[in-house]
This record gives sequence, structure tokens and C-alpha cells, in this order.
Amino acid sequence: MSAPEPDAESLAAAETRIVELEIRSAYQEQRLVELDDVLREFADRVVALERQLAELREQLTQEPGSPIGPADDPPPHY
Repeated sequence: MSAPEPDAESLAAAETRIVELEIRSAYQEQRLVELDDVLREFADRVVALERQLAELREQLTQEPGSPIGPADDPPPHY
């Protein structure tokens, strides 16, 4: 007993569905590439911010008696 052969209409419907799935897959692949680029950019920014934070911590520990910022400066009228 063999399977019945699909008719032209069901073949056309299957082909249409396959094309739609391929288009959807292409869009998703492009979106993944875009998201990967964004993720890499954020990762680079996090690394840069961590580096700046480490530098600031080092500056604070090296100069314990020095003023931290403008709040420790005398007001301009002195």
C-alpha cells in the first residue's frame, strides 16, 4: 500500500508555507546579528566603566588625606 500523491493545491500550499518560514528565519537571523552587535557594544561599555571605577578606587586609596572633590574646597568668598 503506497501513500497517495499530493495534489497540486497541497503542493502549492506547502511551498508557500516553506517560503514564509524561510523569510521568517532570515528576519530572525538578521535580528540575532543586530542583537549580538548591541550586546557586544554594551559589554565593551561595561568593561570601560569597570576600568574607570577601578582607577577611581585606586586614586582614592592612594591619597587618603587629599580632598575628594570641590565640596572640600573653600567657598569663593574666602
